[in-house]
Amino acid sequence: MHNFKELNIWKLSMDIAEEVNYMVESMPKHHIWGLGSQLLKTAVSVPSNIAEGCGRKSDEQFLYFLNVALASSFELETQILLAIRFKTVEDIKAEDVLKKIEMVQRMTNKLIDSKVKKS
Repeated sequence: MHNFKELNIWKLSMDIAEEVNYMVESMPKHHIWGLGSQLLKTAVSVPSNIAEGCGRKSDEQFLYFLNVALASSFELETQILLAIRFKTVEDIKAEDVLKKIEMVQRMTNKLIDSKVKKS
């Protein structure tokens, strides 16, 4: 088991979820229930899966949830790119979040690689 609160990828993904929440709050009302709702679910999924993986007993289970978190981060990236195309979010704020998502993706890949090498 790992202490998820000590992982930088969990901390950064929590920050991303918070920023996405603020982005969704400022979206036009007609987008909040569709894309906005999906953005929040996906943003919450990333740190949640990291935490769930940390609570598992084996490295294989931990790796599974890290992979789920990684996949969710790519889904979130796509949804933010759509929000930019739909002009429902401020480009500058969205670009900042996209940079943080890319950092989480790199960090998650490195953690996965380090766990796979140990196996």
